[in-house]
Formats: sequence, structure tokens, C-alpha cells
Amino acid sequence: STTNFGTVYNFLPIKCVGLCFEAAFRVNLIATLTTVALSIIPSSIGPIILGTLAGVGGLFLPMSKGLDALKPPLKGSINRALLTALVVAITTQPQRYGLQFLEPLTLPLITAILILITAFYDLGAYLTTKQPLTTLDISANNRKKDLEGGR
Repeated sequence: STTNFGTVYNFLPIKCVGLCFEAAFRVNLIATLTTVALSIIPSSIGPIILGTLAGVGGLFLPMSKGLDALKPPLKGSINRALLTALVVAITTQPQRYGLQFLEPLTLPLITAILILITAFYDLGAYLTTKQPLTTLDISANNRKKDLEGGR
């Protein structure tokens, strides 16, 4: 009575929790590396580029692919990572970007807001593009497929 992890992960409540954790991990990684880059790099664009790369570094692997990930149309993950890094940079250090009228916000607050936005976006994208499984299908036929490697 073994169940393939993919079958369990596609169970709708588990998929929703997994997408939320994935969004939290990705936003926290981008926010942390963008903030570190802001404290080290004096330019305005460098921290945003590094934060974006932190969120999408895997798109450039293996190295033989080069910069194929940047060819149009851009993947949604690149856009989200760029937007996340941009929001973190501008809201934590608005004076650096010529926005003296804005008060800097704390990183934990920005990170929490971005995690919520990203998680809801990812959940909405999943629910509108995939046919969610409403029940776990662990029938004998499915177990047999899992044991045979999905064939």
C-alpha cells in the first residue's frame, strides 16, 4: 500500500499548503539577498538584479542553456522575482531611489505582505489552469501505475 508522492501532493489541500510554503521560501530568499545586496552594492540596479537571480537561478541551469530563460516570452517566475526584488529595494530604501517622501518599511512587514500576495497569485494560477484533485485516488489501479513507474 504505497502511494506516489505526486499523487499525495496533488491532493488539493496539500497542494495549497505546499504552494504557500514555496511562495514563502522564494519571497524570503529574494528579500534576504536583495537586502544584503543593498547593504553592500552602491548601485541602484545591482541589488535588484541579484535579488531577481536569487529567485530564478534554477532557470539558467544547466549552464549549457545560457541565457535562454531571458528570451521572450519571459516565464512568470522571472517577472515575479523581478517585481519582488524591486518592491523590497524601493520600500526598504526609498531614498536611494529618489523617493524621499516615502518612509522606509521594515523587511519583515514587506516580506509578509509579498508572501501573501505571491501565495494567493500562485494558488489562483494553479486553480485556474489545473484540474485540481478533490479526492486522493489511491485505488488499486493507481497503486499499480505508481509501482510500475507511472506507465
